[in-house]
Amino acid sequence: MNNLSTLLLCLLVCLFIPRINAQKLPQKRKIFKKTANLDQALNETSGLIYADGYIWTHNDGGDAPALYKVDPKNGKTIQKLLISNAKNVDWEDITQDEHHVYIGDFGNNYGMRKDLTIYKIKRSALSEKKPTTKAEIITFIYPQQTDFQRSHTHNFDCEGFFALNGQLHLFTKNRGDGMTQHYTLPTSAGNHKAQLQMTFNTEGQVTAADISPDGKTVILTGYTPRKLFMWIYNDYTGTQFFSGTYRRICMGRFVFRGQMEGVCFSGKEEGYISAEQVKRKDFNIKKQHLRYFSINKFMHKKR
Repeated sequence: MNNLSTLLLCLLVCLFIPRINAQKLPQKRKIFKKTANLDQALNETSGLIYADGYIWTHNDGGDAPALYKVDPKNGKTIQKLLISNAKNVDWEDITQDEHHVYIGDFGNNYGMRKDLTIYKIKRSALSEKKPTTKAEIITFIYPQQTDFQRSHTHNFDCEGFFALNGQLHLFTKNRGDGMTQHYTLPTSAGNHKAQLQMTFNTEGQVTAADISPDGKTVILTGYTPRKLFMWIYNDYTGTQFFSGTYRRICMGRFVFRGQMEGVCFSGKEEGYISAEQVKRKDFNIKKQHLRYFSINKFMHKKR
């Protein structure tokens, strides 16, 4: 074939082959968008609530028994509130109802704790600008737990809870089977037995929980050995949260997003997630930070 024939063939091919649109397609809106790094004092942020436009958070075990008020726009701490009669053994989550705030000191990594505690403070303490407040004390046990020997595969750890209709709803971080158990407790001070309600296969370990302001949507967040996830539940009956529609959302990998430990709604279908610092020896792999989320596009879709 001579050069002229080759040229004509190429022209014909170009006429009949559809052209590829090289225009860059608009990117989908990020549903877990980073908003700000948190102050160094919050390197182990472990629970979140949203109140009057601000985030309140706390650190994991070992820190002072303190709550920190944070501006979600820039991550800066603007107030610190000490609980005078509390101690931070293993604070894992925080929640609220109309009149009170509840702090869950119920982290139980090895299944050995017999001092599981929830501190109850007046919600008005968040706005009084006083440096300290005093808590009522709720203690509890899991009736199903009979073995308190050190274990890495037990099902009696908890890192997420919320308050609803005069009850506290706890969701366990099952190290043994990768599921979660939903327990309830009264919000009154005293010693209580957690009441088992339902079990759900979350396919990983739950680290935080919250319910939307209208009470119609529950979210649980957590991780598998490598990836982060969020479960969304709605259309349930009463407080049988696993009885309705549900969907599992992948939130990415540890290496890119850090370990998500706190979650809260700020509106009907949006809110914030916090990630603690990830550090290896003297090197920071990921700074502690906040992310904004919106679940609007996932509502009412089954898994």
